[in-house]
Amino acid sequence: MIHLDSSQFSQKYKDAFYLKVSKNIKYYIEKFIGGTCYTCKGTKVKIDGDKEVEDCLNRIVEEAYLKKIILGPPSELRKVITDMPPNSFLNSSKLNLILYKIFVDGVYEGKTLKSTYTQKAYVKTSCIDKIKHIKQLKQRTCPYCNRNYIFSIEIDRGKANPVIAKPQLDHFYPKSSYPFLGASLYNLIPSCSFCNGLEVKGEISPINNNNEPKVSEIIMNPFEFDNSKFKFSYNLKNIDTLSIDENDVDIVVDGEKKYIDGYQHILGTVSLYEGHKDVIVEMIKKYALQYPESNQDFLNNLLSDNKKVVNNEEINKIFWGFENVENRYHLKSFSKFMNDIYASIMDDKK
Repeated sequence: MIHLDSSQFSQKYKDAFYLKVSKNIKYYIEKFIGGTCYTCKGTKVKIDGDKEVEDCLNRIVEEAYLKKIILGPPSELRKVITDMPPNSFLNSSKLNLILYKIFVDGVYEGKTLKSTYTQKAYVKTSCIDKIKHIKQLKQRTCPYCNRNYIFSIEIDRGKANPVIAKPQLDHFYPKSSYPFLGASLYNLIPSCSFCNGLEVKGEISPINNNNEPKVSEIIMNPFEFDNSKFKFSYNLKNIDTLSIDENDVDIVVDGEKKYIDGYQHILGTVSLYEGHKDVIVEMIKKYALQYPESNQDFLNNLLSDNKKVVNNEEINKIFWGFENVENRYHLKSFSKFMNDIYASIMDDKK
């Protein structure tokens, strides 16, 4: 539940992304329209005179529409969803399987499409550099939970190429139901393995009605996340702050009900943070013991004496140990949660 900054995508990167992805999509669509038969999820599929499938593929290869699918921001992706035929969302339909074969198997996964009449084996030649995509966003923590770090590391094991440990890319709109968004820039969300696991988000759709994707959304695309629509606070059962423990704390979430319910339903967000009541207890006690105004004045004077130019935000960051500016929440885990709790502590002291 933190914002992803789309401005981190350079124009050079977006241009290269579009060029490579669009070239491969056009190639695979041409093959299908030409009558080639492929196997997808164990089922042989070909257009075979299906007008709905052919019309859909012909529209996709129109340059302006293809650009909307590949590079369109979340608002444009919602328009694409409302444009698509109902069968494109049905896992067992011919249209869905063909779209999955093109966008997911062919482009995102990079499985070179082999005709069922030639070879069944796949050759991995992905046209999406997942590591480069993640690095472009400069995202250090998972945007779904802000709990786990998601940067990549190289592990040298003495071989020709080092092992690269990297985070996962989640399809905000799941590729099983929205295969046509399988290679869309703003549908690829860097995430931790917990949030992207089959037991958590997996293939659950973030919307309840494909005809009204914005109205019916129950979690926000991280590129559009609005901090005001989901905020943490707490209630205390014990007014003696120095003696409280986790049993004295109830976590409260304020904001829009559909998002509060949606984040719990899909990602288990409230349940996850129920396991971090210790953070709230520590912050409340730290405030009571270590953060009176006299201590703030002492730190201000100390920094002034050492000719350090430090603002109040920096002082708070030193004391509390989290990023306290919203556009920097992604740099340190728990920053959104701790900022929300800090604001609630300040409200309690008024």
